[in-house]
Amino acid sequence: MINARIPFRHMLAILVATLLTQWHGIKFWSGLVGTETGWAWSLALEGAALWLWAHRERRRVFAVIASGLLLAGPLFHIAEPLIVAAETAETASRNRAQSIEITRAEIETLEAALARSLANSAARLGWLGDIQASKAELSTARARLRDLVSAQAPSVGFWAAARVIMQALALVIVWLVSVMAIIEITKPSAGVSTQAGNTAPARPAAAKSAITVSKSARPPEADELVALAELSSRALDALLANKGITQGEWSEQKGLSPKNVSLVKNHAQRKAEGKEVASEATIRRVAAALGVSVVNKPEGDQ
Repeated sequence: MINARIPFRHMLAILVATLLTQWHGIKFWSGLVGTETGWAWSLALEGAALWLWAHRERRRVFAVIASGLLLAGPLFHIAEPLIVAAETAETASRNRAQSIEITRAEIETLEAALARSLANSAARLGWLGDIQASKAELSTARARLRDLVSAQAPSVGFWAAARVIMQALALVIVWLVSVMAIIEITKPSAGVSTQAGNTAPARPAAAKSAITVSKSARPPEADELVALAELSSRALDALLANKGITQGEWSEQKGLSPKNVSLVKNHAQRKAEGKEVASEATIRRVAAALGVSVVNKPEGDQ
């Protein structure tokens, strides 16, 4: 449930994160599935992620998955220049290696041809022109090989990579801030009803809750246990909503049986229906874990 009054800074964080993710996300999805539906995919993922975080009690895993899918597109779009540069560098490096191999093979062929021309010239005249041509071609090939070997291998520049990493980290941080803002504004402003129409302000988590029972009208022990169980149920609901965990997780943290916690939570209803209820020891153990108690009000106090 969204709080009625939402601080401006929370709305600003969500708005900035949405604008940034959509600026990059729409471009990514448009390039992937086309401009006609790309914007719809991007907006749908954003809306799903925001809704899941706002209703995260039993959907936390889905909220994380939706956030990952949402951020994947913008992050890829930010990193695309770096990916293209890396692919170009890899292609250039591969072409350079192939050129070196071809040039070396050419040099071997020219050297063999020059050797044959020199051998033939020793037996008869007329090979001077072939020898000079072979030497010129060999000299050119060797110069080309030196240039290829000494050339610096293409690579992605440090600052180009740094710029992409900075943008990606900034986008992730802004999105995390928006998620924290959503969690904050959807956190229930829990209050415990004490009188008909009156709601007591929510107590700090460390404070102990108590219910006052007038000594002159003190109920029997069984009714006192019902009151204690009811107060424990309300305190548990507020605690789970505040921490964003499940009843089972809280039970494990406190070393309590999830079944016993459930029996205490539904004590009054199960008692009215004649079903199995929690024992007194179980109720008091759960109440102690929650920090709640029943306070006896002295007779005559109002």
